[in-house]
Amino acid sequence: MKRKIFTSLILCAVMSMGLAHAQVLLEENFDYDANRQLILGAVASSDNYDGVTGWSTQSSSLSGTNCFNITNAPLTYPGYISSGIGNALNFNGINGQSVFKLFSKNIRNDSTVYISFLVNFPKVLVTGGDFFLGIKMEPSATSTNW
Repeated sequence: MKRKIFTSLILCAVMSMGLAHAQVLLEENFDYDANRQLILGAVASSDNYDGVTGWSTQSSSLSGTNCFNITNAPLTYPGYISSGIGNALNFNGINGQSVFKLFSKNIRNDSTVYISFLVNFPKVLVTGGDFFLGIKMEPSATSTNW
């Protein structure tokens, strides 16, 4: 009996060595007041931080224009765990300041990161902007280490 218990303990210890230690680094449900801009105040060329939303501006040649508004219309999709939670972010179609939000912890260069999100592309063509998602290795707004 002791041999079976010892063998079971060793087997459990060996199996637990390969477990993934996953954690949520960023969850954003835009649970802020609707009908406000994502970044309040004058949008600067870089490092303009909104203390309510936690979003910052990225250094950009179109730095004076805030092109994201929070709307009271959460995105939904059957089976998606974060479906219908909070509000949504609306791109208003004007070329403007790029924004970013930091992960809760630093990520090593050899890490694997999984991303999931809902996005709604309207049937009506919206012009302006050149990307809608980017991942940076460094938090500085002037960093180009994407």
